[in-house]
Amino acid sequence: MASAALAYPSTGAVEGGVAMPYVSRWALAAIALGLAMILLSVSLAEAGEQRTINVAGVARTYYVAGTATVNTGPRPLLIMLHGAGGNGEQAVRRYGWETKAEREGFVVAGPDASRPFPDRPANLLANPRFWNDGGARGNAAILGSDDVGFIDAMVEDIARVTAIDRARIYVTGFSSGAGMAQRMAIDRANRYAAVAPIAGIIVVPPTSPARAMPFLYISGDSDPLNPVQGGPVRSPWGTTFTKPAHATIIQRWRELNGCPPPTRSVIAPSVNLHLASPCRDGVEVRYVLVEGLGHRWSGGTRDMLPDSISGPASNAINITDTVWDFFRRWRLR
Repeated sequence: MASAALAYPSTGAVEGGVAMPYVSRWALAAIALGLAMILLSVSLAEAGEQRTINVAGVARTYYVAGTATVNTGPRPLLIMLHGAGGNGEQAVRRYGWETKAEREGFVVAGPDASRPFPDRPANLLANPRFWNDGGARGNAAILGSDDVGFIDAMVEDIARVTAIDRARIYVTGFSSGAGMAQRMAIDRANRYAAVAPIAGIIVVPPTSPARAMPFLYISGDSDPLNPVQGGPVRSPWGTTFTKPAHATIIQRWRELNGCPPPTRSVIAPSVNLHLASPCRDGVEVRYVLVEGLGHRWSGGTRDMLPDSISGPASNAINITDTVWDFFRRWRLR
């Protein structure tokens, strides 16, 4: 379930699962119910395709939709990176990307991150998927996972089954996936046209991307797992991690892109835009702060996690629409 958390489970996990000393039975029941509801909604949705590829001898999986659409030429590709404990298919469907791709004429892919215990099935509570976002967090299995290479290989695999526009490949991600999206934006700046991390941090060691990167960041001001001012955050798995403030993340991207100070405007009730523009090569850095929104993908199918874990939901913004409206303006030159 993508909105479950940002921090990694302890490497001192108890046998059969990850230690969660403070999570109540009611919270666990809510998590289990939420997962069941998501699986039910996925089973009722129109199917895309689940594919498996080999990356350096490791089988990796991803979900792709939009490849069966009548092809009028190369189409954009949007990569959706799920949050901790989730998976690609669930993120693509629950956030509305499958419907959006069909309506707008692009291909959408949701890759699956690695598991801390590869010999066990993925499990939200005991073996949740996490991305190797460059922050040297997680156990050996996560740190040894070549997720950059996996995403590169996934793009090539998709290109073998459908025509994609190489100048219009975009990356978005939620929570743990937001950190991975920012790693891709830095490590593979010449391959991706724009990036939109949602409610997550950047942990890649300081470096400069090969080109200026159009950047959209969206988060809520009531997010207990990605607080506006940063600070120590405890995940549902019992681990604690210190998060940077939103302003620190935005400042780093302003510096990377050579941007002026931002200007603030209210673009909708409870939705505030901080826009830094024009930046190097004409790109923008956009920071959208949503009042009253917790650690959730606003506009998607609401999960069943209690507010005590993820914070409140909000209908003030449709994140899927906002991200695509931003992406469609950019292409590699």
